[in-house]
Amino acid sequence: PPLKYQAFLERCNVTSPTNLTWWSSCDSNRLAYNWQAEFRSLHVWHHPALANYKTMFWMDSDCFCTKPWDSDPVAFFIENNGVIMFDNFPMGSAPKLAHSLVFDGFNATICGLSLTEDGNFQAKLGDSPDSCKQKRIPNIHGFFHITDLDFYRSEPVRKGLEKMFAKCFLCRFPDDQIAVTAPPAILAPERSWQMRDKGFHLDVFHNYKLDGKDPAKPKRFRKYWEDVGKYTLPAADGICPILAAD
Repeated sequence: PPLKYQAFLERCNVTSPTNLTWWSSCDSNRLAYNWQAEFRSLHVWHHPALANYKTMFWMDSDCFCTKPWDSDPVAFFIENNGVIMFDNFPMGSAPKLAHSLVFDGFNATICGLSLTEDGNFQAKLGDSPDSCKQKRIPNIHGFFHITDLDFYRSEPVRKGLEKMFAKCFLCRFPDDQIAVTAPPAILAPERSWQMRDKGFHLDVFHNYKLDGKDPAKPKRFRKYWEDVGKYTLPAADGICPILAAD
Protein backbone atom coordinates (compact mmCIF):
# COMPACT_ATOMS: atom_id res chain seq x y z
CA PRO A 1 0.00 0.00 0.00
CA PRO A 2 1.27 3.51 -0.84
CA LEU A 3 1.19 4.84 2.73
CA LYS A 4 3.03 1.81 4.07
CA TYR A 5 5.59 2.08 1.25
CA GLN A 6 6.19 5.78 1.88
CA ALA A 7 6.56 5.24 5.62
CA PHE A 8 9.15 2.56 4.90
CA LEU A 9 11.22 4.92 2.72
CA GLU A 10 11.03 7.70 5.30
CA ARG A 11 12.05 5.37 8.09
CA CYS A 12 15.09 4.33 6.06
CA ASN A 13 15.82 7.93 5.00
CA VAL A 14 15.87 7.15 1.27
CA THR A 15 13.77 8.12 -1.73
CA SER A 16 13.96 4.74 -3.48
CA PRO A 17 14.42 1.14 -2.32
CA THR A 18 17.21 0.81 -4.91
CA ASN A 19 19.35 2.70 -2.40
CA LEU A 20 18.93 -0.07 0.16
CA THR A 21 20.52 -3.46 0.78
CA TRP A 22 19.77 -6.13 3.37
CA TRP A 23 22.59 -4.61 5.42
CA SER A 24 21.07 -1.12 5.44
CA SER A 25 20.07 0.26 8.82
CA CYS A 26 16.61 1.76 9.27
CA ASP A 27 15.81 3.26 12.67
CA SER A 28 19.05 1.69 13.91
CA ASN A 29 17.92 -1.83 12.90
CA ARG A 30 19.36 -3.86 10.02
CA LEU A 31 16.81 -4.66 7.31
CA ALA A 32 17.96 -8.28 7.10
CA TYR A 33 17.08 -8.82 10.76
CA ASN A 34 13.74 -7.06 10.38
CA TRP A 35 12.89 -9.21 7.37
CA GLN A 36 13.55 -12.48 9.17
CA ALA A 37 11.31 -11.29 12.01
CA GLU A 38 8.52 -10.37 9.59
CA PHE A 39 8.95 -13.59 7.60
CA ARG A 40 8.68 -15.69 10.76
CA SER A 41 5.63 -13.70 11.85
CA LEU A 42 3.53 -13.61 8.70
CA HIS A 43 4.92 -15.63 5.83
CA VAL A 44 6.52 -18.84 7.05
CA TRP A 45 3.15 -20.46 7.85
CA HIS A 46 2.05 -20.11 4.22
CA HIS A 47 5.32 -20.86 2.45
CA PRO A 48 4.84 -23.36 -0.41
CA ALA A 49 7.64 -25.57 0.94
CA LEU A 50 5.51 -26.23 4.03
CA ALA A 51 2.18 -26.67 2.25
CA ASN A 52 2.05 -30.43 2.81
CA TYR A 53 3.02 -30.27 6.46
CA LYS A 54 0.94 -29.82 9.60
CA THR A 55 3.68 -29.51 12.23
CA MET A 56 6.78 -27.29 12.22
CA PHE A 57 9.85 -27.85 14.39
CA TRP A 58 11.69 -24.52 14.59
CA MET A 59 15.23 -24.20 15.90
CA ASP A 60 17.40 -21.13 15.25
CA SER A 61 20.67 -21.71 13.43
CA ASP A 62 22.65 -20.70 16.54
CA CYS A 63 21.07 -23.44 18.67
CA PHE A 64 22.95 -26.64 19.45
CA CYS A 65 21.82 -29.97 20.86
CA THR A 66 24.00 -31.17 23.71
CA LYS A 67 22.64 -34.63 24.53
CA PRO A 68 20.40 -37.39 23.10
CA TRP A 69 16.69 -36.85 23.72
CA ASP A 70 15.14 -39.74 25.63
CA SER A 71 11.63 -38.97 24.35
CA ASP A 72 10.19 -37.27 21.30
CA PRO A 73 8.66 -33.81 21.90
CA VAL A 74 7.15 -33.71 18.40
CA ALA A 75 5.28 -36.99 18.93
CA PHE A 76 3.94 -35.72 22.26
CA PHE A 77 2.88 -32.45 20.64
CA ILE A 78 1.01 -34.17 17.82
CA GLU A 79 -0.61 -36.82 20.01
CA ASN A 80 -1.93 -34.20 22.42
CA ASN A 81 -3.13 -31.75 19.77
CA GLY A 82 -0.93 -28.83 20.76
CA VAL A 83 -0.82 -25.50 18.96
CA ILE A 84 2.60 -24.44 20.28
CA MET A 85 5.17 -25.99 22.60
CA PHE A 86 8.11 -23.76 23.50
CA ASP A 87 11.43 -24.30 25.22
CA ASN A 88 11.36 -21.10 27.26
CA PHE A 89 8.86 -18.56 28.58
CA PRO A 90 8.99 -15.71 29.21
CA MET A 91 11.82 -14.12 27.26
CA GLY A 92 11.48 -10.38 27.10
CA SER A 93 8.21 -8.61 26.61
CA ALA A 94 6.39 -6.64 23.96
CA PRO A 95 6.25 -2.87 24.60
CA LYS A 96 3.10 -1.11 25.73
CA LEU A 97 2.21 -0.08 22.18
CA ALA A 98 1.61 -3.79 21.46
CA HIS A 99 -1.81 -3.64 23.10
CA SER A 100 -3.39 -1.62 20.31
CA LEU A 101 -1.85 -3.89 17.64
CA VAL A 102 -2.95 -7.09 19.37
CA PHE A 103 -6.43 -5.69 19.89
CA ASP A 104 -6.68 -4.67 16.22
CA GLY A 105 -5.86 -8.24 15.27
CA PHE A 106 -7.78 -10.30 17.82
CA ASN A 107 -10.39 -8.02 19.42
CA ALA A 108 -8.71 -8.56 22.79
CA THR A 109 -5.42 -7.77 24.42
CA ILE A 110 -3.26 -9.64 26.91
CA CYS A 111 -3.24 -8.11 30.38
CA GLY A 112 -1.53 -11.07 32.01
CA LEU A 113 0.16 -14.21 30.74
CA SER A 114 1.69 -16.95 32.88
CA LEU A 115 1.97 -20.72 33.14
CA THR A 116 -0.14 -23.11 35.15
CA GLU A 117 1.56 -25.66 37.40
CA ASP A 118 1.58 -28.15 34.53
CA GLY A 119 3.00 -25.68 32.02
CA ASN A 120 -0.07 -24.51 30.10
CA PHE A 121 -0.63 -20.88 29.20
CA GLN A 122 -3.15 -19.00 31.32
CA ALA A 123 -4.10 -15.56 30.07
CA LYS A 124 -5.96 -12.61 31.49
CA LEU A 125 -7.53 -10.77 28.57
CA GLY A 126 -8.60 -7.17 28.20
CA ASP A 127 -11.66 -6.10 26.23
CA SER A 128 -10.21 -2.82 24.97
CA PRO A 129 -6.74 -1.63 23.89
CA ASP A 130 -6.69 0.53 27.03
CA SER A 131 -7.58 -2.27 29.45
CA CYS A 132 -3.99 -2.59 30.67
CA LYS A 133 -2.03 -0.20 28.48
CA GLN A 134 0.68 0.33 31.12
CA LYS A 135 1.63 -3.36 31.12
CA ARG A 136 4.04 -5.10 28.79
CA ILE A 137 3.17 -8.49 27.24
CA PRO A 138 5.56 -11.36 28.07
CA ASN A 139 6.82 -13.28 25.05
CA ILE A 140 7.61 -16.84 24.10
CA HIS A 141 11.34 -17.22 23.50
CA GLY A 142 11.53 -17.61 19.73
CA PHE A 143 14.70 -19.68 19.38
CA PHE A 144 13.05 -23.13 19.68
CA HIS A 145 9.41 -24.14 19.45
CA ILE A 146 7.05 -26.62 17.82
CA THR A 147 3.93 -25.25 16.14
CA ASP A 148 0.70 -26.50 14.59
CA LEU A 149 0.81 -24.97 11.12
CA ASP A 150 -2.93 -25.41 10.65
CA PHE A 151 -3.56 -23.23 13.69
CA TYR A 152 -1.28 -20.45 12.45
CA ARG A 153 -2.75 -20.78 8.93
CA SER A 154 -6.32 -20.60 10.23
CA GLU A 155 -8.40 -17.61 9.17
CA PRO A 156 -8.64 -15.98 12.63
CA VAL A 157 -4.86 -16.17 13.12
CA ARG A 158 -3.96 -15.19 9.56
CA LYS A 159 -6.25 -12.17 9.57
CA GLY A 160 -5.22 -11.23 13.10
CA LEU A 161 -1.52 -11.22 12.29
CA GLU A 162 -2.10 -9.32 9.06
CA LYS A 163 -3.91 -6.60 11.02
CA MET A 164 -1.15 -6.51 13.63
CA PHE A 165 1.43 -5.88 10.89
CA ALA A 166 -0.80 -3.71 8.69
CA LYS A 167 0.91 -0.39 9.40
CA CYS A 168 4.52 -1.36 8.98
CA PHE A 169 6.83 -3.06 6.48
CA LEU A 170 10.21 -4.44 7.61
CA CYS A 171 9.90 -2.88 11.05
CA ARG A 172 11.73 -4.08 14.14
CA PHE A 173 8.40 -4.30 15.92
CA PRO A 174 6.01 -6.06 15.87
CA ASP A 175 8.20 -9.14 15.63
CA ASP A 176 8.03 -12.92 15.55
CA GLN A 177 7.97 -13.33 19.34
CA ILE A 178 4.71 -11.42 19.84
CA ALA A 179 3.41 -13.02 16.63
CA VAL A 180 3.81 -16.57 17.97
CA THR A 181 2.68 -15.57 21.48
CA ALA A 182 -0.51 -13.56 20.99
CA PRO A 183 -2.64 -15.99 18.91
CA PRO A 184 -2.31 -19.04 21.20
CA ALA A 185 -2.51 -16.93 24.36
CA ILE A 186 -5.87 -15.51 23.22
CA LEU A 187 -7.35 -18.37 21.20
CA ALA A 188 -5.90 -21.61 22.64
CA PRO A 189 -4.03 -21.16 25.94
CA GLU A 190 -4.84 -24.69 27.11
CA ARG A 191 -3.03 -26.11 24.04
CA SER A 192 0.11 -23.97 24.52
CA TRP A 193 2.84 -25.58 26.64
CA GLN A 194 6.34 -25.19 28.00
CA MET A 195 8.53 -28.19 27.20
CA ARG A 196 10.15 -28.80 30.59
CA ASP A 197 6.77 -28.77 32.30
CA LYS A 198 5.71 -31.57 29.97
CA GLY A 199 8.76 -33.65 30.82
CA PHE A 200 11.13 -32.52 28.05
CA HIS A 201 14.42 -31.34 29.58
CA LEU A 202 16.35 -31.09 26.31
CA ASP A 203 19.34 -28.87 27.19
CA VAL A 204 19.45 -26.99 23.89
CA PHE A 205 22.34 -24.49 23.94
CA HIS A 206 21.51 -20.96 22.84
CA ASN A 207 23.06 -17.62 23.81
CA TYR A 208 25.06 -19.03 26.72
CA LYS A 209 22.12 -20.86 28.27
CA LEU A 210 20.51 -24.30 28.17
CA ASP A 211 16.83 -24.23 27.21
CA GLY A 212 16.93 -20.46 27.70
CA LYS A 213 17.05 -21.00 31.46
CA ASP A 214 20.20 -22.52 32.96
CA PRO A 215 23.58 -20.77 32.48
CA ALA A 216 25.89 -22.95 30.41
CA LYS A 217 29.24 -23.70 32.01
CA PRO A 218 31.51 -22.89 30.20
CA LYS A 219 29.29 -20.22 28.65
CA ARG A 220 30.81 -20.14 25.14
CA PHE A 221 29.75 -22.97 22.91
CA ARG A 222 33.11 -24.11 21.50
CA LYS A 223 34.50 -24.42 25.01
CA TYR A 224 31.24 -25.99 26.24
CA TRP A 225 31.46 -28.60 23.49
CA GLU A 226 35.07 -29.45 24.30
CA ASP A 227 34.43 -29.74 28.03
CA VAL A 228 30.88 -31.13 28.09
CA GLY A 229 29.04 -31.64 24.82
CA LYS A 230 31.34 -34.10 23.10
CA TYR A 231 30.97 -36.38 26.12
CA THR A 232 27.19 -36.03 26.52
CA LEU A 233 26.58 -36.31 22.74
CA PRO A 234 29.60 -38.28 21.48
CA ALA A 235 27.87 -39.42 18.28
CA ALA A 236 28.04 -35.83 16.99
CA ASP A 237 31.65 -35.12 17.90
CA GLY A 238 33.71 -34.40 14.81
CA ILE A 239 30.68 -34.91 12.52
CA CYS A 240 29.26 -31.40 12.33
CA PRO A 241 31.78 -28.55 11.91
CA ILE A 242 31.00 -25.70 14.30
CA LEU A 243 31.03 -22.60 12.12
CA ALA A 244 28.49 -20.25 13.71
CA ALA A 245 29.49 -20.10 17.37
CA ASP A 246 32.28 -18.59 19.41
